[in-house]
Amino acid sequence: MSFYKGAKFVQGSNASFFAVLRNLNRRLLFVDKRVEDWFLMQTYTPTLLLVVAYLVSIWLGKKLMANREAFQVKGVMFAYNVFLVILNAHIVYEVGGQRKTGMMPSFFQC
Repeated sequence: MSFYKGAKFVQGSNASFFAVLRNLNRRLLFVDKRVEDWFLMQTYTPTLLLVVAYLVSIWLGKKLMANREAFQVKGVMFAYNVFLVILNAHIVYEVGGQRKTGMMPSFFQC
């Protein structure tokens, strides 16, 4: 068995599947000290479980809705889009105001 290490393939007893898993686990379990107290940042397991739950819900949703009529969501989508327009207008207003007062970091200024 071989695996890619750096610029060349490595073969032999050191190239076992478990060595690759240990290396991957070591890299994935690295926690940046600046974000270690943030939600879902201690380990990759909750994020992986959320992704699996999302994929299962998509699969189940397709199964459940296969023989049903589609939902009418025009009103909900209109309200959602209006909300996003208002939110983005607020963000542009806030960023523009910070630019005028000199509070914006220099890399945002034109």
